[in-house]
Amino acid sequence: MNRAKWVVLGCLAIGIGTYLWSSNKTSPSPSHTSKPKHATVVVKRAVQISLFNSFRYPAKVVSEVNAQVRSNNAGTVTEFFVSLGQTVKKGQHLLLITHTDPVYSYKPVRIQSPISGVISAFEVTLGSQVMKDQVLIKIVDPKRIRLEMEVAVQDYARIQKNMTGQFSPSYSDNTMPVIVKGVSPFVDPASGTSSIHLNFVRKKESLLPGVVGSIVFKTNERKGFLIPTQAIKYKGEQASIGIVENNQVKKINIKLGRVHGGHVEVTQGLKDNMYIIVRSNRFVSDGDPVTLYKKQSS
Repeated sequence: MNRAKWVVLGCLAIGIGTYLWSSNKTSPSPSHTSKPKHATVVVKRAVQISLFNSFRYPAKVVSEVNAQVRSNNAGTVTEFFVSLGQTVKKGQHLLLITHTDPVYSYKPVRIQSPISGVISAFEVTLGSQVMKDQVLIKIVDPKRIRLEMEVAVQDYARIQKNMTGQFSPSYSDNTMPVIVKGVSPFVDPASGTSSIHLNFVRKKESLLPGVVGSIVFKTNERKGFLIPTQAIKYKGEQASIGIVENNQVKKINIKLGRVHGGHVEVTQGLKDNMYIIVRSNRFVSDGDPVTLYKKQSS
């Protein structure tokens, strides 16, 4: 019995010794533990670019020539000599108006075009009874176009004569340079807006009267810095960023301006060729050593 007891105790001792030996073998000693690596960061070089503020207004293409052909006398429209979209010359016959007096017989009147242009609209039909001075036909010149827009009274001071902008029609991303040629001093009491007339800088722009779009004006053009919003840290109202100098993090305080999409303008605190930390693989503090992963293009 004593012999069996000692055999069991011997086996237990061997097992415990084997376990302790294997544990010491797999666990590295404190002297062999690897030191933590430096944080890895992505940086972007600070470079000043052209910045500006912009504002946009709706606008419409109109013909500079927009004539309304009126009736010389009362009567009935009995014949048309032209069709919609037809090009006409000054003095060309457009339609015939016959007097309907039951007692006296009057010679039919042929209405003539007062200008050269294109028939843009018929305001009467065959058989229409018309009065003197009633509008019969509208004529435009689609080759002579300009823009019209309405500006709210609070924005009136922004628009100045000879100011330039870019017009984009609603159906296209193309832009066309335009210039302000006239600003009305009158505010429409119904709409609270003032009329603005603009000309196309390039005289051969081919747009049809009636096309709508928008005009963008640039103001306060300047040089400045834009940085990604994720690079900014806040402590209360104070904004700051991390930059890399001599492979170490340096915190600098900055002042912010306008937001431009996912970027913010920096108005103070940033200088050309500073390397701004955009991302890092872990939190970094002022003075921490870092490794550059890559530099983003400016």
